[in-house]
Amino acid sequence: MAVEKEARLDEIARSFSALMAGATEVVKGLWVTTHRGAIRFWILTSPIDAETETRLYERTARLYDQFPDLLFDVHILNPDWFAGGDALSALPRDAQPISLASS
Repeated sequence: MAVEKEARLDEIARSFSALMAGATEVVKGLWVTTHRGAIRFWILTSPIDAETETRLYERTARLYDQFPDLLFDVHILNPDWFAGGDALSALPRDAQPISLASS
């Protein structure tokens, strides 16, 4: 059963990466964590404005088209929100990197 869950998580992570591939000018890194069946995606960006952030969230919503029953949250790590620009300080220690797909 664990292998099935890992395979599904890999498939979901690949889909998430593909959705973010069109935003590589602002997306600098992707990670995933899981807790109690819920998935959390973490997006490290360059400094971005609110409109760009909204467009990133809209991209992630497309995951529901592929995985209608998926429970997930998205956290955007914008350096502008962190003292000294250290957005990675908010990334959980157990976060697993996701390769950013080529667009």
